[in-house]
Amino acid sequence: MYRVLVFLLAVLCLTVVIQIVAVTAWRDYEKHGSVSLSRAVEDALPKAANESAAGGGQDVPGANPAAGELPGHGPEALKTELFYLVNVERVLARVPPLSSGSDPSVQLHASSMMTYGYRSHWDVNGFTPHMRYSMSGGTNRVRQNIAGPIDLSDYTEGNRPLNWRDLAESVHKGLMESRISRANILDRWHGKVTIGVSCSHSQCWIVQQFESALLRFSAVPVFSNGRLTIEGALNPGLVLEGLAVWHHPYPRPLSLGQLDATYHYDYGQRPVALLRPPLPEGRYYPERAATYNWAAGIDPYTLDFRLPRSSSPPLPVEVERSAAIPWATAIRWEQSGESFYLSADLSHVLPEVGPGVYTLQVWGRQGEERVALTNYTIFVT
Repeated sequence: MYRVLVFLLAVLCLTVVIQIVAVTAWRDYEKHGSVSLSRAVEDALPKAANESAAGGGQDVPGANPAAGELPGHGPEALKTELFYLVNVERVLARVPPLSSGSDPSVQLHASSMMTYGYRSHWDVNGFTPHMRYSMSGGTNRVRQNIAGPIDLSDYTEGNRPLNWRDLAESVHKGLMESRISRANILDRWHGKVTIGVSCSHSQCWIVQQFESALLRFSAVPVFSNGRLTIEGALNPGLVLEGLAVWHHPYPRPLSLGQLDATYHYDYGQRPVALLRPPLPEGRYYPERAATYNWAAGIDPYTLDFRLPRSSSPPLPVEVERSAAIPWATAIRWEQSGESFYLSADLSHVLPEVGPGVYTLQVWGRQGEERVALTNYTIFVT
């Protein structure tokens, strides 16, 4: 029995090493245009920890110490290393590796944080990650990790060039120690990651945006005379299950003091409608509203624009909220195979709530598991 257990453990260890080498070989191919087994094995072997990286990670937000973005290959090397480390982590967790995303808003947000010297998922124009993603043409669900400002002096020794690999490993370690960031990295429903890196001559800011690829719209969701229409297709095995409509006031510029106070972002300030499928003729729903619970963070729009900047990281404040949210019974709620069509009359909601950003939180189900599909935003003026 003992020999059997030893054999099984050896097989497991060998399998993990093979998976790491395979991912490393793929990274080696992307970097060199060819695959070298010796390079792949060398990179896959554990490296001695660099003592100079011990002080890295996510430092305290502060004013930008240098103007201008650092040119050269360094930020691109950092992106490559972070992409590789994310996929190694996923292979070890036995979830599919991610492909590289191309959302331009990710790099723009990293550059914004570097330019103005803040650290927040929100930006100076008042937009959140899913708002920026939707404006860039994205249609699925996104989650975001951020890190910075990171002091580059922690990764140099004397006249030696900056060690971008040690910096990447330190940042990745810090993200994996965060419960939320770790969950984003290992979420098995994510299919892509877009990484943005922006560095001055002394500090770096990093953005990781994880994107699912479970839903495809055949037409952009719109409100037309108060009617919401959504049409598209889901990945095989998914069943459309529910939809919540969230509202947030129309974006406006935020001060650096407001941004310093933010910890995370929500779909909106509150949900304003829950959609449900129509019943057969002659049957009716008894409930007109449902109790909805959610955890809300600090909304920068509720803070004074003159709030001074903070030298300390924001408090991870989350308030449990609960409200009775009205049901809206769909006019059509159809799914045939992978294709779906949904329309609902929300003309009674929009005038009451008013202009702003309406986010569609759509979820489905695969077997016993509930799956988030999209957080698409519609701007209503």
